[in-house]
Amino acid sequence: MTGALADLVPLMIAAGLTPVVLLLLFVFLRGERGLLTGTAFLSGIVAVRLIQGVVFGLILGNVSGSNGDNGARIFTSTLLLVLGLLMLNSGIRKFNSGADPDEPPPEWMTRASTATPVHAFGMGVLAMAIAGKHWVFTLGAIGTIQETELVPNQGVMLYLIFVFVVSLPLLTPIVSLAVAPQRASIVLEALGSWMDKNSRIIMIAVYGVFGTYFLIKGVTGLLS
Repeated sequence: MTGALADLVPLMIAAGLTPVVLLLLFVFLRGERGLLTGTAFLSGIVAVRLIQGVVFGLILGNVSGSNGDNGARIFTSTLLLVLGLLMLNSGIRKFNSGADPDEPPPEWMTRASTATPVHAFGMGVLAMAIAGKHWVFTLGAIGTIQETELVPNQGVMLYLIFVFVVSLPLLTPIVSLAVAPQRASIVLEALGSWMDKNSRIIMIAVYGVFGTYFLIKGVTGLLS
């Protein structure tokens, strides 16, 4: 289980540091009902990841069982290769034009500051549903877990750890705002402004570094 967890670490970091999702959260938290809408937004994201884990865990479990270790390895390596290509493509597009194919519509940033908790939950669900990279992140995590052939309970626990760790960058500011609202508000305002100004550079760096890593990981997995 320790080895599988180590293999998941790059996926956890890359999925958790998705700049667009973090920017949206900061807009929610700086809004009128920041704590409620931020929590609802994160709840929508977590709900989608849990549903994906159940559905695709069952599907990939059947695929792995019918094709053996080699089938699971090829599937996981292919997913990592696709993820690497998607991230590098997003990084190149962000560098050339500032556009990211997985970014939500621009009006989301405006609506987020005045959204209700229900709307925030729906935006969290849609943020996961419309972004191809997030689907591949989840599938890659499930494939990695299936490849290690853990007993079902360990596999479920490992996936829940994946969901929790990926959620930490979003959960931390929410908890901070709940525990120390005045101090957290000042920090969130400064951090949100910094991310607004530097989001393009952050995205290019994240997509470039992790895209290269997943591309190499996928290629070496397919060739081994």
